[in-house]
Amino acid sequence: MAIAGMSMIALAISGMMTAVAYGTSSTRDLRILVVKQRAVAARLNAAIRGSKMILEEGTRYLVLWTHDENEDDLPNVGEIRRIEYNANTLQIVSYKANWDSMSQNAIDTANISYALTSNFDTATTALKTQSYFPVEIWATQVNGWVTSLDNTTDQQAVMIGYQVTFDLGLVSDTAIGTAALRSE
Repeated sequence: MAIAGMSMIALAISGMMTAVAYGTSSTRDLRILVVKQRAVAARLNAAIRGSKMILEEGTRYLVLWTHDENEDDLPNVGEIRRIEYNANTLQIVSYKANWDSMSQNAIDTANISYALTSNFDTATTALKTQSYFPVEIWATQVNGWVTSLDNTTDQQAVMIGYQVTFDLGLVSDTAIGTAALRSE
């Protein structure tokens, strides 16, 4: 009878330990999701708020004119950032020119200007193949991305709304935010 009683107690303790382990695992997953949400929201907000204009927005990408460094009223390669959601890799990535390893001659050749009427999706997609326009991964395990502008004309919009859905195991959550371009 004592052995049977001890067996019952051992089974109860084992069940409680399993429940505690499962509970802490889901809590950890939820904490990881919250950290991911805050990190991607901070990156998106900083990129948008630090930009001069939305050059183009699509279902899975956003092209921003970050600043007009040479004050020619035209975006050039060094003044553009592309942010995109890749549904195949479940990542949000950013592309921006990095001239660190290039000579001034090479920079002058690569840093071309674009008319505001340009197709910035095509232009920045081509730039992604260049070594001076590297990728930076902003978020992983992203299961959805939706953006919306406050104006139907991309370049006249001043505010961007976004929803980013993250999955981690059985836990899923969506970060929702808005950011306004800097006022000049």
